[in-house]
Amino acid sequence: MKTPVADEFHSLSNTVHLSPPVATYRFANWWYRHGFARTARVLSWITRLLFATWIPGSAQIGEGFVAAYWGLGVVIHSRAVIGKNVWVSQNVTIGRKEGSAGVPVIQDGVFIGPNSVVVGEITLGANSVVGANSFVNHDVPECTIVAGSPARVIRQLEPGERYKDFVPPAV
Repeated sequence: MKTPVADEFHSLSNTVHLSPPVATYRFANWWYRHGFARTARVLSWITRLLFATWIPGSAQIGEGFVAAYWGLGVVIHSRAVIGKNVWVSQNVTIGRKEGSAGVPVIQDGVFIGPNSVVVGEITLGANSVVGANSFVNHDVPECTIVAGSPARVIRQLEPGERYKDFVPPAV
């Protein structure tokens, strides 16, 4: 017999193909959403110790999230909101600015390059691209490539174009 809880556990069991930090996040998030914040926190700390990544169970992260290189050096704020099919490269920080309570909202299909920092109460629009070593502290429109420190618009993507269209495939 199918129940909502059984469906949720089945969904969690399908996370084994994910990188271990993302799979652990999914389990921690399940515990967090079901009122077991301490258990979620312990899982987050284990992930931090084993994989040098901080993805707390309280963060809201959509399906298809990828943390490249097993999330090495990735730090995500506990209140960050990340959409579906977002790719975060190694050594990325997603958090709040000093003296501000707001955190980033990252919409669906965003690519964030290595060593980038995304801070403040900002929105990264759907299908946008953040170049490597960028510092983003302002809103990014959808389908836009930004890079630099501070980040500035490099170009707009054509309708239907995605970051995967110009990122070379892994060898």
